[in-house]
Amino acid sequence: MRLQPFHWRHSGQSVWRGRKADFFFVKEGAYFRRIDFKFIRWIKAEGSYCKLFMDNARELLLSFNLTEITSYLPVQDFVRVHRSYIVNINSVDSFIGNMLFIGNCRIPISKSHKNEVLERLNLIGEV
Repeated sequence: MRLQPFHWRHSGQSVWRGRKADFFFVKEGAYFRRIDFKFIRWIKAEGSYCKLFMDNARELLLSFNLTEITSYLPVQDFVRVHRSYIVNINSVDSFIGNMLFIGNCRIPISKSHKNEVLERLNLIGEV
């Protein structure tokens, strides 16, 4: 299936009646599809676009850059790990050195983001 990029202007985090939403809608073809944040495993920069990698091995291409998409994501669940990657911290299976593993995928951790990532991983023991 060919994915169609979509640009959606928004001014901040999704809020509904004073409560942050745990989803957003993106345009796919002629309709809008609901994307629950909990199903996003990681997001990768693709130039001025970004690609969402979902639980069901589905990939969605959006016409947002990583900085723009960050304003929609819940900060308690997502962390920037590299200039090209944001990960759902709940999807991380393991890590070693400067590499995170989500399923069979390896995602680099940059030196500038490593301390924040380690703080968010809820470690027991020393690194």
